[in-house]
Amino acid sequence: MKILCNPGDFSCALFHIWNGWKNALEFSGHQFYWWNPEEVPAFDIFHKIEPDLFIGTTYGLDRATIKCIQQRPNLKVVLRASDWGNFTDTIDLNYYKILVANKQEIELVKQLKETTGKPEFIINHYHQNWICKTHKHWEELGIRAVGVMLGADLFNYYNGKYSEQFASDLCIISSYHPSKAINIDKYILPLCYPVGRYNIKIFSTWHWPVPQYCGSIPQSFNKNVLASAKICLNMGEPFSQDLKYDVIERPFYILANKCFCISEYVQSMQEDVFNEGEIPAGKTPQEYWDLIDYYLANSLERELKAKLGHQKVMKSETYFHRISQLFTELNMVDEANKIMNKYEEWKGQNVK
Repeated sequence: MKILCNPGDFSCALFHIWNGWKNALEFSGHQFYWWNPEEVPAFDIFHKIEPDLFIGTTYGLDRATIKCIQQRPNLKVVLRASDWGNFTDTIDLNYYKILVANKQEIELVKQLKETTGKPEFIINHYHQNWICKTHKHWEELGIRAVGVMLGADLFNYYNGKYSEQFASDLCIISSYHPSKAINIDKYILPLCYPVGRYNIKIFSTWHWPVPQYCGSIPQSFNKNVLASAKICLNMGEPFSQDLKYDVIERPFYILANKCFCISEYVQSMQEDVFNEGEIPAGKTPQEYWDLIDYYLANSLERELKAKLGHQKVMKSETYFHRISQLFTELNMVDEANKIMNKYEEWKGQNVK
């Protein structure tokens, strides 16, 4: 199957997330093509590739793309959609930097649906228990909303090796842009003082204002950094915790890499995904710090939690599982089963 994918912004998180999809799809024998509309016009790329499946975004839809879809009645279309529902109507969007559908975006999607019956459905990376609230207005237009959560990219975050140069009590690999810094400043920066209390290593392409900031490293080293830490820290933007439904990618790949994770409390993560205590989570900075001290002093419990978390991810939370879900939702059950068969093949090659 030929799959054409346009994440919109090739520097954004969605590109890196869908690159995890790409890895699983290509291992499973599918042909995956990125499309950057700033470099190649819609008519040219659709004519060149003649895709069987187009994965894009509602906010990246334009009239040329709609025309290309109209010309291909057998093309399957899945769009990642901005939030648009009663739930988002009540949110302070000046504080919470959430992508919410605008009028032009809605009109273009309506036009696509009315003229082609597509997309087959829209997606976002929330659990199904939440997307029915965050995307309710899309469903009122007759467009089904499917929660396809983030997961573990096993091609980049599996079988990391301990390295003395990366050894730490606590580590985090995360940017420090303004919206993330709000929680980082409350939860993580206080751990950095007095200097030397914990052995902390912080890696990022963004400068952190603490002496434990170690600079940036190639992605290929990330899994070794994580594997060399006693505790891998998770921290999202304020809306992850405050609004309860946004589960970021980091916990999935930490656990895939057989590492131990402590997180701020996010209701959907604790109730919908890691609901057997795999990830200890603090609702306040003090709870977060207390958990760190407790688990630093109890290595056997760390190891048990890491093992339970790893088993959970490998059972149901990798990007093989997400792609299989996508094909199932497209009523392509044979393709979904093939993905899981290839996952078993991958495990046979890599799981020791």
